Amino acid sequence: MPIKKITFAEEELKIISFHAKKLEFNGISRIRESEDRKKNLKIDQLTGQLGEAALSKLLTGNIDLYDKTRKQKEEHIRDGDNGSDLIGYQVDVKTSRTRMPKGFLYHLMVRDREYHSDVLYYHALVPMNSTDVYFTGTMMGNELPPSEDGKRTVRMDKLHPIE
Repeated sequence: MPIKKITFAEEELKIISFHAKKLEFNGISRIRESEDRKKNLKIDQLTGQLGEAALSKLLTGNIDLYDKTRKQKEEHIRDGDNGSDLIGYQVDVKTSRTRMPKGFLYHLMVRDREYHSDVLYYHALVPMNSTDVYFTGTMMGNELPPSEDGKRTVRMDKLHPIE
């Protein structure tokens, strides 16, 4: 299973951290409950922003589009992203921290409220205590299995490889 690794320069990490910190103010976590959410909001926001910046770098060669997209989202905070993490693309990256032993098969998970049939979903992992992002694969929304318990999941070894 080919995995694509994305790394960031120090200046890029400053931009990513800046956007992650802005998201902490009045931020929400869609994956955690109350106290756990507050305790992990900083790392969750950074993890998500690393994934979005890495997707920009994967598709365009740099994080400029990520930065432009974040600035637009900050100006129009009430508008949703309509399923896309980057302006001009129908893509959504689902990024998780790796907390399980090496070799564990993580899952791409798309919640029903975030699902769009015409979006290409990317699955990305970020090791604990790291800012490197590892893309494990992709899948179009219309290829995802039916929803179970409010989400659609695909094990990472069943995703399409990153070219």
